[in-house]
Amino acid sequence: MSVSLVNATIAKVRSMFPESAAAWSPATVQSVIYMADLLVKERAESTWNTATITLQKDGLYYDLPESVIWLGAVSFGRDGSTFKDGTLVATTMAEMDATVIDWENTKATKPTRYILLSTPGIINYSKIILWPAMSAVSAEKVRLEFIGCYAKNLSFVAQMCEQWVVDDIYGPLVASMLIASRDQNQAAYLRDRALGEIPRLFAQSHSKYGDWLAR
Repeated sequence: MSVSLVNATIAKVRSMFPESAAAWSPATVQSVIYMADLLVKERAESTWNTATITLQKDGLYYDLPESVIWLGAVSFGRDGSTFKDGTLVATTMAEMDATVIDWENTKATKPTRYILLSTPGIINYSKIILWPAMSAVSAEKVRLEFIGCYAKNLSFVAQMCEQWVVDDIYGPLVASMLIASRDQNQAAYLRDRALGEIPRLFAQSHSKYGDWLAR
């Protein structure tokens, strides 16, 4: 049976700690649910998404979508739709500095490597370097395939999940975060209990979406 992730998790926390209504407002609990949701989605790989970036002449730095938690693949498409013209290789600035002289000014007809800047998910800050920069462009794009999350908005609040996911993962995990400052032992127990159930969700997610992009 599907239930509202946010509402059902709040109800679960209230049932675990009846006094919680006076201690933690619905807004506070919802904020903690959001933090838990980011962790669960990354570990369970439960939401794979795609996005495209239109390449620009001489462009090197591009914004990453806010919803990216972990990037699995970057593919190049000359026509901007089929993405069969090469898969970019992940690298770092240190590796580029050590192997390619003046790499920031290199131009070519297609990018072959990518570098992630900052932690994905930071609004207006997370970026990706697509190297080398294009010397000329027409319809070229790259496609990002990634583990995604919801922004903290109505889409996040509208999420649905199975009841066992709330009972066994979100409820204990959110409760562990809320009580950590007052009872570290109980918080650790609840956290470990929740994390121990994530492989079950991981297996269920992969039965639905396949494991072709698994880490």
